[in-house]
Amino acid sequence: MSRTKELAKNTAIISIGRVGTQLVSFFLLPLYTAKLATSEYGNVDFVTTLASFIVPVITMLMEESMFRFLIDAETEIEKKKIISQAFIFSFLNLFVGMVVAIPLLLKSGYELGYPILLYTISCVFIALANALSRGVGRISLYAFSNFICSVSIISLNIILILILDMGFWGMIIANVLSNIIVSLLVFTILKVWSYINVRYFDLNMMKYMLKYSLPLVPNTISWSIINVSDRLVIVSVLGASANGLYSVANKFPNIINTFYNFFNIAWRESSARILKSNDVGEFKKIYGFIKKELFLVTIMLISGIQFVYPFFINKNYQSSVAYVPILTISVYYLSLSAFYGGIYTAYKKTTILGTTSFVAAIVNVLIDIVLIKFVGIYAAAISTVVSAFYLYYYRKRKMSHYLDVKDNRDWKILVTFIILLILFYKASLIIHIVEFIFVVCSAIYVNKEEINKIYRSVILNSKK
Repeated sequence: MSRTKELAKNTAIISIGRVGTQLVSFFLLPLYTAKLATSEYGNVDFVTTLASFIVPVITMLMEESMFRFLIDAETEIEKKKIISQAFIFSFLNLFVGMVVAIPLLLKSGYELGYPILLYTISCVFIALANALSRGVGRISLYAFSNFICSVSIISLNIILILILDMGFWGMIIANVLSNIIVSLLVFTILKVWSYINVRYFDLNMMKYMLKYSLPLVPNTISWSIINVSDRLVIVSVLGASANGLYSVANKFPNIINTFYNFFNIAWRESSARILKSNDVGEFKKIYGFIKKELFLVTIMLISGIQFVYPFFINKNYQSSVAYVPILTISVYYLSLSAFYGGIYTAYKKTTILGTTSFVAAIVNVLIDIVLIKFVGIYAAAISTVVSAFYLYYYRKRKMSHYLDVKDNRDWKILVTFIILLILFYKASLIIHIVEFIFVVCSAIYVNKEEINKIYRSVILNSKK
């Protein structure tokens, strides 16, 4: 099987495991926005975003080292050593973090402190479970466990929020319980206790794994800083209700991000294996396809969002549609920068990921602070798209040291985005309808070969 087909297969497996529940969760969004006040939704978003900042600090992303090093491991002893380093390090740091955090929370009485602590603990568990299942090559288990986790979250949300009316705490409890239960399920299926042993502790291997993972920490933290700074500035200046609007606006662009992440999870493994075979052509082929499809999905979402938004979002959140196009463009550039990240991790050149993300985070924070009082929530959207734009171009330029990606379409794509933004904010309804039809027809035309292949495949299979 070629690497491209293997990548497609793994992406399909991961997607099958998660796409159904993601869609159900998305279609429940009208119910969530109806049952939760904008301030409650804003607080949930703040807790989950802040936890994504804390988790990498606790684990130092040793789970990422475990995943990457397990791909290259050739013996059972190597696997046991790698897994032992990751679990011992992560759980020891988690214990120390709890010992420090709990007295501080008791003293401060911070009302969101305990939700943040509980959610953080559950995220450490699920991060280790996901990295382990992928690292040992159990992609199906990874997909299955995430499917179970999503179903559990949705089911508990329905019970705790829609039936028991627990609001903020209902959503937090649903996520925490689901993460912990599914993590323990994965650990049991893989018999993780047979891998972890103190006698496998190896200081040299620990240092080697940390050398790989530590540069990833500023990368991940910087992404969290981008998200957290947006929320912090909004909450501090405009309040939790404004953060609720911003959080809902992110839901639609995150559809692209969610589906891209299905690919990206598989890509990070495939990129390492493609590097082993030294097949540069595979890199270029995959890059061209991903860039084209991301662009088409982005322009379709921008041109069509105002038609579907009222059907999914409660009237109290309707004004948030104004931020969706800008955030959608930012997801386009962030996704491509993540694609480059997969190539850098394949080469184990993780330092550049940390430095570029750190600069992007600083750019994001500065724009947030400067613009928030002048343009309100738009400041968060603008800061995100500018930092994403920087990240994409800088990583692409540096990529020439490892892979020559010649692509002169960037300025055309940027001009297209600018035109779509002008039309979104200024054009009449008739123009929007014509624009959407044109974009959809263009997407079909550009993908005519792929559509034709799928059509022929379906026809041939139906005749058998």
